[in-house]
Amino acid sequence: MLFFGARTCRNACTNGHDVVACYPCRHMTRIDELLDEARQLPRPERKRIVVELTAGLAPPQTDEVESAEIPGQVDGYWFKGVADIPSRKPDYAPTGAVLPSGGKLDGDTSCLDIFFVEGSSVPLSESGLYTYAHSGSLTYGDPYFFVPAEQWGSVYRAVLGDMLEPSELKTEFGEVAAERARPDRKAITLRLTRQNEELG
Repeated sequence: MLFFGARTCRNACTNGHDVVACYPCRHMTRIDELLDEARQLPRPERKRIVVELTAGLAPPQTDEVESAEIPGQVDGYWFKGVADIPSRKPDYAPTGAVLPSGGKLDGDTSCLDIFFVEGSSVPLSESGLYTYAHSGSLTYGDPYFFVPAEQWGSVYRAVLGDMLEPSELKTEFGEVAAERARPDRKAITLRLTRQNEELG
């Protein structure tokens, strides 16, 4: 990033630089030499050199920022039993997410099981099956329930679905999910079925 005006070098050097860019001193030395040479040139040429230098120092700009979420994912909360589900959405952050096939969570939907790693959403693979309470319980046939954060009151019972090869993910769940999945392990799918439950 460029900082215009008289600023001292962040590298705490002893060269006494008043620099126009926070940049390592080994590069600033060459820049100083070029600027010294530019002072001998007519004003338009000096301006051109400064523009070229700053363009080379500035980080590339892009409007594309990768989202932490996978497009179409549904954040929500996992509960061991319907009796454990509160009548109102919890104040804490969602405990999980699913990625519905086709982009919509219907009455009976195949989904990827999504977990969070350093703020990013990642499909759960077979190697992490016993890492989480809900997936571990589902392995033994125990019930677990998912409630979407933005559709509180809609309760879905989950069962384990098929294990998909990484090469199969793109067609059913999209390119982003396929890119974030482990390439050396099968991905877990869940079958979510909506329940007719009244939350007390």
